[in-house]
Amino acid sequence: MEEFIDHAELIQLFQEGNIEGLVVDKDSTQRGHPLSVSEYYDEVIISNKILKEKSLANIKIHGVKFYKCKFVNIDFSNTTLWMAFLEDCIFEKCVFTQSIIRKTPIYGCEFINCRSRFYFNISETYMEQSTIERCTFEGLSISGTYVSRLIFSKTTLDDGTFRANFPGRDALTSFPKEYITIEDQALIDSEEVFDDLIYRDCKLNFVDFRVVNFVDTKFRNTEISRCSFIDCTLHGYNIDQSNNRTNWGTNYIDLNTLVNSQSIDLKVLNNMFNLNENIQEAVQELLKDKIMNSVFISYSFKDSALANAINEYLKSNKVSTFLWEQNAAGGQPLKSIMRTNIDSNDRLLFIASKDSLKSKACHYELTQGREKQNQLWKTVLYPIHIDDFLFTVKYEDIRPPEKRDEYWANINDLKEINSLDFKSFNGGKNTDKEEFNKSMKKLIESLKIG
Repeated sequence: MEEFIDHAELIQLFQEGNIEGLVVDKDSTQRGHPLSVSEYYDEVIISNKILKEKSLANIKIHGVKFYKCKFVNIDFSNTTLWMAFLEDCIFEKCVFTQSIIRKTPIYGCEFINCRSRFYFNISETYMEQSTIERCTFEGLSISGTYVSRLIFSKTTLDDGTFRANFPGRDALTSFPKEYITIEDQALIDSEEVFDDLIYRDCKLNFVDFRVVNFVDTKFRNTEISRCSFIDCTLHGYNIDQSNNRTNWGTNYIDLNTLVNSQSIDLKVLNNMFNLNENIQEAVQELLKDKIMNSVFISYSFKDSALANAINEYLKSNKVSTFLWEQNAAGGQPLKSIMRTNIDSNDRLLFIASKDSLKSKACHYELTQGREKQNQLWKTVLYPIHIDDFLFTVKYEDIRPPEKRDEYWANINDLKEINSLDFKSFNGGKNTDKEEFNKSMKKLIESLKIG
């Protein structure tokens, strides 16, 4: 397994050559990272440093805060920054081919004349008060990221992916209610449009936007060509007549986005997506009660009777499902089947019981579901319970001991979601079909795209 670069070795890279103000925090102490208080690291601060004409390729950097550093013509190819921090830094003429910036906040930074080929990933982080100017990024992928006052200017994006990214106001709506202040709520309720995410004088080609609410986002004088908007929400102010002056009608918008988006300008709908003015209203009316998600059903084989009954009901109501006994392909690694199908289905329906919560396989599925949920910043797990074990099990009860932290995190995440009560159907005790159908209708309403 590739190791993270030693801090002393990293500091040595900065001390070689042209030194301009190297400051290292020699008294760094263990502290929680801003993005994960449960993950600790020794933070080293490198500040006020100019690094030119060097290679930082093929290394992994962890636990370093770069403050007011300037990187000029630096090769970051195949480099990973994980649990680091970039503040008030400038990247000029740098290469980010196949680079990864993960759980590394980017605050007050400038990327100028930078480029990437094939792939450049930024995920599970914050990008605030930053500018990306005159860059050419092929394969830029940004996912699960909170953005505030982020500006793309005169930049070309090719073959990129933006998935479940949240401008500031939209991110607040995903916070637990107890953490929402009066000022936060006022911002959520405000009808004012803020400039949290701006694309100005850019070119976007083959960019795939998925599960993005474009609140407080503006595309201005930007060419948008062969891009996809899937399960997104567009607003009337996002795109205007300054966009696509020469390249109309080449983009894709899916049905969910048409349903979610209430105020797309009719000219934009026609010019950007080549759709006539009646299509949005017709689709919204047709699908308002019928759009369903695909569902992966996670359960213990000891609860298979109920799992099969639920599966049959969902399928009869045109819900796409994955049930292990019916859909798992032979000749493939078990974990690969689980991981692939959890990723390809929109919801993970977990049948919580004493048996499933003691199952190694079920906990693997829960962990995969939680990771997907954290990446998308939206609810993926939908539990129902058929006994009270979910609510009575204690941390010290979990076996084996080395799995306690992982399993307990799964259990706590399930507890935070309203679990529907299916106890009366446990083990086939209740055969009242009418009551079962009533419970299933309630479950289906929970699984609908809202």
